Amino acid sequence: MTNGGDLTEATRKALDAFHHHAQTQHELFKTIPMKPTMVGRGVVEFEGRFPDHFADGKVMHGGFFTILLDTVLAVAAWSRMDTFEPMATINLKTDFFEGAAPGSEMRIKATCDSIADDVASCQGTIYTANNSPIAQADGTFMVGTKSPAVKGSRL
Repeated sequence: MTNGGDLTEATRKALDAFHHHAQTQHELFKTIPMKPTMVGRGVVEFEGRFPDHFADGKVMHGGFFTILLDTVLAVAAWSRMDTFEPMATINLKTDFFEGAAPGSEMRIKATCDSIADDVASCQGTIYTANNSPIAQADGTFMVGTKSPAVKGSRL
């Protein structure tokens, strides 16, 4: 994995812990063979293969792409933070361009361009091995949790 440079030590440790948890404990993500290939401030990239068990016939199910992008966009937001904070997806728009066969290679790149007023704005794309886009998502995430008694509801 290449290091994009300006990550804080706390952020690097949190991302490493998240990756370990996802690959060994998380009931969904431990079944998806992928690894980080680049992590930088506000940008992440993963490579892997599409697992057979998320296929809808001879192609991958579109919901799989949405779940994968939602998570990788959140990782991009975490990579932009100085310290790890919990997040929740508040909006996710996914566009689909073409199908992909189970077992084929994939690459996912996601960026987090800004975090303003506790809202992270992120984009990401899943590509085939020959760099053809399969699906793309734009997501916004609520960063941190607040007590309603202190700040009131943000939603």
